[in-house]
Amino acid sequence: MSTLPKVAVLGLGAMGHAFASNLLKNGFTVAGWNRSPARGEDLQAHGLSLHATPQQAVADAEVIISMLADGEATLEVLAQIAPACQPQAIYCQMGTIGLPETRQAIALLRELQPAMTYIDAPVSGTKAPAEKAVEVARSSAESDAMA
Repeated sequence: MSTLPKVAVLGLGAMGHAFASNLLKNGFTVAGWNRSPARGEDLQAHGLSLHATPQQAVADAEVIISMLADGEATLEVLAQIAPACQPQAIYCQMGTIGLPETRQAIALLRELQPAMTYIDAPVSGTKAPAEKAVEVARSSAESDAMA
């Protein structure tokens, strides 16, 4: 039995697909979801559990990686998934969203799942570095979450 955390990747576009692929290559159990259901189908042969809804994808996840198109999509999906998340799960927002949306996301998570940890970790780079697992993420969270 793996001691690695179960991960959900929400958003299987170029970057999210690369993240999910690298996690699978390194032995993680990965669930995925994308608005366009065909995205991620190729990863099913490598172990990805592809779900029809984001709520299904996060149900057993200990870590949730969000790599969605924009702040609006991020807030919409976060509102949908928070009630379905494990109470102690870590939500890692890796998409490029603005500061107002980041603040809204933090407030929303505190309201809906106060025990969850929010990490803001937008990435700098493109698909190629993500596929090679050399992407740069600048992460921040409350100090006790980063310990």
